[in-house]
Amino acid sequence: MGLPFVLSQRSLHKSAHTRVFCPAEIVEPLGALVAAAERLERAAYRYELVPLAPGNRVEVSKGLAVEAFATDHVVPSLGFHLWRGRRRLAAAYEGLPREELIALRERGVDLSERIEDLWLTYCGDTGPAVFEREPRLFGAKVLMLECTFLGEEHREHGKRFKHLHLEDIARWAGELRNEALILHHLSRRYRVEDLRAEIERRLPELASRIYILVEGRAG
Repeated sequence: MGLPFVLSQRSLHKSAHTRVFCPAEIVEPLGALVAAAERLERAAYRYELVPLAPGNRVEVSKGLAVEAFATDHVVPSLGFHLWRGRRRLAAAYEGLPREELIALRERGVDLSERIEDLWLTYCGDTGPAVFEREPRLFGAKVLMLECTFLGEEHREHGKRFKHLHLEDIARWAGELRNEALILHHLSRRYRVEDLRAEIERRLPELASRIYILVEGRAG
């Protein structure tokens, strides 16, 4: 499993204490898995399992928060939104002369309001129901989606194991307002070139905004 390896490496190199966000339903078996890896390695990893349910938020840095949402998979799974909070001039004061704004500030009036931008959405392993369950993903600045299968011959694989087929993404192409889409989790039966060719054929209107991430390679 990948998680014990990551925790082992981060502990070995004395990285910061690692928080691991996971679905609340699997926190106990996941903890047992990591504990077994620690015993095998005769090591103590520096980590914390953080169980989350859809809608839970965790602050990860000043002005940055992660929010969990439900995906569509055969086992408990979550996707994550990364929200960036910032302050701007409140709408009620927009258009006022600079001198008036200065005068209001001098009187102690708070002229700002807090807003949030959805910087990144990561869906992880999921089937196509995620598009209906979490429509906010369409507005994320960057959207990370799996794209596991291509071609009609593997259409049923996606339905059975609840992984996205390129056709699932194509059906929602008109809703994808993201500045960038990063496709990952491509099955090893395909090459990156196969996916890029299918993107150009099936999603020409999105092709310039799509990036492919496969085993450390981006395309």
